Amino acid sequence: MTSSPFFARSTRLAARNRTAAGTLGTAALLGTLLGALSLSAPAHAAETPISIPDSALKACLNAALDQPADADILPGQVSGPGMDLSAHCNDAGISSLDGIEFFTRLHFIDVSGNNIQDAAPLGALGRNLTREGRTLSDIHIERNHITDLSTLGDLVVRYYFFAEPQQATLPPVRPLTPVTNPLINQDGSIIVPVSTDPGFSYDPATNTFTFATFGPKTLTWEAPLTPGSQTYNYSTSGTLALSVTDIRGGETPTSSPTATATATPTSSAPTGPVSAEPSAPATPGTSATPGNPTTASASASAGSPVTTGAGTATQNPALASTGLGLSVPLFGTAIALLLGLGAALSRRRSTSGE
Repeated sequence: MTSSPFFARSTRLAARNRTAAGTLGTAALLGTLLGALSLSAPAHAAETPISIPDSALKACLNAALDQPADADILPGQVSGPGMDLSAHCNDAGISSLDGIEFFTRLHFIDVSGNNIQDAAPLGALGRNLTREGRTLSDIHIERNHITDLSTLGDLVVRYYFFAEPQQATLPPVRPLTPVTNPLINQDGSIIVPVSTDPGFSYDPATNTFTFATFGPKTLTWEAPLTPGSQTYNYSTSGTLALSVTDIRGGETPTSSPTATATATPTSSAPTGPVSAEPSAPATPGTSATPGNPTTASASASAGSPVTTGAGTATQNPALASTGLGLSVPLFGTAIALLLGLGAALSRRRSTSGE
């Protein structure tokens, strides 16, 4: 039995309709699932929070966004059209600026009076602003510990650029040890420090400086900030502090390393305190004969002063002066003679009385 052409055509149409219905059902199911997922996930789930290690900086930037101090900050919140954010982060105890480079909506930054040494994140912010065709309006970085301003080479500032003063402390060094000059301007040029210390010396060939004397040292600098602001002229200035210490382990003698002397006793026998300073004139009757230094053993027997390795005379305690111009032995002899004379006179009187 053969089927009619009409029946075959109807069969094909029914199969095609069933296939289309299955495809539409699958698409509808997928659409429903995707819609459910999109509703359950937040709109910014694809964004990763900006890493801001310094909690004080994070709190300040969150304040600019009207958020809690420890809230996460997403890139979409601090970038995009408009420059309507201001960061007033002065005197906040900030040590690191890491993370601020992503805040391209900032037009004003004040991080003055903090503990910042590295300004590189601000230079990175400058590159990001330039990429988006923007320029920072004002910045304050004064009263920090920034000595290398070359990290700000890519930061373009239209108006106010306050960068002075700065203050930094360098590690302690030994006398005459070369110290690399850390001062660099925004354009990468060297800033030469100065010092009123008589032992200070700067070597332009190596960009190092040295101190010849012990003690705490202070260097200062002042130079035009280049390029600085597009509108106004600004300067960079500040102080460097360091300590020149004794090579024996941190002591700070008051004298120059070339002026120290070591006294060498001539005998192991105690001879009283020895001074490195010139002694007072010797007591009459006990002074040394010029040009004839003697040893401690000879001095004790001959009555000469004991000399140290530096030639300083010290009186022998056995020949100390009595204050009457006589040494102790001569004074004792005189007393004995007087006592003997008195005893003789006493016997003579008793004999004549009998």
